[in-house]
Amino acid sequence: MNVDDLKVGDLIRWVDYTHKNGFIVNAGLFLRPIVSPTDFRDIVVFHNGKETLWCAFQCEVVDESR
Repeated sequence: MNVDDLKVGDLIRWVDYTHKNGFIVNAGLFLRPIVSPTDFRDIVVFHNGKETLWCAFQCEVVDESR
């Protein structure tokens, strides 16, 4: 996903395939992009009660019509 495609408040998810139990699906609310990221994490997401850094290219917007 491209950072420019995200809107503040979008519900997004990404799947962690490296989890010890196979995989885990993470969901959060998009808060803002990071203008000059120092690594691959380029967006700030509200997840598990706090702000976290995620990689936009690993995320997808949860489609409300499903």
